[in-house]
Amino acid sequence: VTLTDTGWVNASTGGALTSGSLSDVIPTMTRSTTSNVQITASSENASDNEEAWRAADNDQGTRWHDTGGNHTSTLPSWWNVDFDAPGTDTGRRRAITSYSIRAGDSSTSAALAPRRWSLLASNHDTGTYATDTGKWTQEDTQGSETSWAVSEKRTYRTPGGDTGTVEARRHWRLYFREQNGTVEMRIAEIEMFTAATALQTYTSGA
Repeated sequence: VTLTDTGWVNASTGGALTSGSLSDVIPTMTRSTTSNVQITASSENASDNEEAWRAADNDQGTRWHDTGGNHTSTLPSWWNVDFDAPGTDTGRRRAITSYSIRAGDSSTSAALAPRRWSLLASNHDTGTYATDTGKWTQEDTQGSETSWAVSEKRTYRTPGGDTGTVEARRHWRLYFREQNGTVEMRIAEIEMFTAATALQTYTSGA
């Protein structure tokens, strides 16, 4: 539980509010399904070992490339995390309050980082955004993310994360509408976080 979850304010005179580190709730992926979590995407470049799951393998040197070997645009593209694969309905859901995206480890890849997207959530079996619009809740949107540096990591807080209104969901999907560059999109790493813990401490005077 965070301080914002309680609705309280820090009114102490001698204490300090210390936030714990964020914890990525996506496990280190070694294949498309790891520890009952499955990563899928609308498209991927499997022929060059640039599959969707490599954006969650905790290796900045690998990447998800959202197109096939012909290097043509596939936008809009989506990247999906299913926290309850293979759909056994065991209640594995996550309330994502922030997430991060890391650009590729070369100038070429960084120039093809995403520019405009939405973060979507659902408890339904998933399909494409266009045909299953009613099954998704939009949790965040970004519209002009430009000038990515090599291996740069940017973190985004969902609006519901600030108010404590984010619901735990089975599926979390990044739906990319536009990338920097003109042809394809590349992402080195994607992380998703639940709320950081907070510790209130008080130190009395001597």
